[in-house]
Amino acid sequence: FLEGERCDHDHALDHDHKKELDLEHEHHIVSHKAVCSAVGCLLICVFFDGMKLMSAFFINSQTGWITSLGLLAHVLPDGFLAAAIAISGGMSKKSTRQVSYFTGIALLSGVALTVIMQKLVDFQHMILPVTCVVLLYVIFAHLLPVTLKKTNGIFWLASGPLFFFLIHIFI
Repeated sequence: FLEGERCDHDHALDHDHKKELDLEHEHHIVSHKAVCSAVGCLLICVFFDGMKLMSAFFINSQTGWITSLGLLAHVLPDGFLAAAIAISGGMSKKSTRQVSYFTGIALLSGVALTVIMQKLVDFQHMILPVTCVVLLYVIFAHLLPVTLKKTNGIFWLASGPLFFFLIHIFI
């Protein structure tokens, strides 16, 4: 997070001396490598979310729509998250917009690959359990320890399943 605090290049090469006095050097919160790595990981996760979405529809339509509702609440912020990461790395508005588009393309690619693979191989009964196990790993290994360190962390942790349960009752 503090990577932008240090400056590892020569300012004299970037600006003439006169302009350097007038302009402050812009430091980015994260490096370009970190942006590419984070967005790449996010795109892979969204791709598998698309596979999860389509495999839920293969089970039955009710499971598919409930999964769609959950993934809508999960993937829509991923586009904003990808854009925020790109902005913090100093990317242009055009590049930031493209990163958000790639998030949607990754989701649709996961859906399309699942449809194609389902016609070739009978594997849809394996996709949803595998992606759920990955989700449980992320929750228990990464999110739970961080959440429990926060003041109201357990409340926010419990509010997610409670919200899902209430939606499930009304649907």
